[in-house]
Amino acid sequence: MNCEKTHLYKKQHQQPIEEDGQEKTIKRRKRRSAVRKEFEIQGCIEVPPEVTEDEFWNAFIEFVESKGWSFGGGIREIQDGYYILADGSRGQYVLDEC
Repeated sequence: MNCEKTHLYKKQHQQPIEEDGQEKTIKRRKRRSAVRKEFEIQGCIEVPPEVTEDEFWNAFIEFVESKGWSFGGGIREIQDGYYILADGSRGQYVLDEC
């Protein structure tokens, strides 16, 4: 925003008042409201062993969307403390990433 536009903006956002018969201006404070608010989730959700990753994912997304929210991110399956790879084999131990 250049100086001319800044000055015009400030002038437009001042409110005239009268004090002792003289007109003065006071600046209105503009409240900032969040356009977007997010929470970052770091944790694990424990489920019974028979629940598949797809079942969990579908239930989780259904819950999020039922609230009118959205989720951006991914999912990694963990069994007995190890990440499960796409081929079903055991991957890295979860604490090895720390």
